[in-house]
Amino acid sequence: INKYTLGLIRFFWNWIQDY
Repeated sequence: INKYTLGLIRFFWNWIQDY
């Protein structure tokens, strides 16, 4: 797993949690 991918997943995770 790449560091960039991890950051992207974290961003999506925050978006899903906020929803």
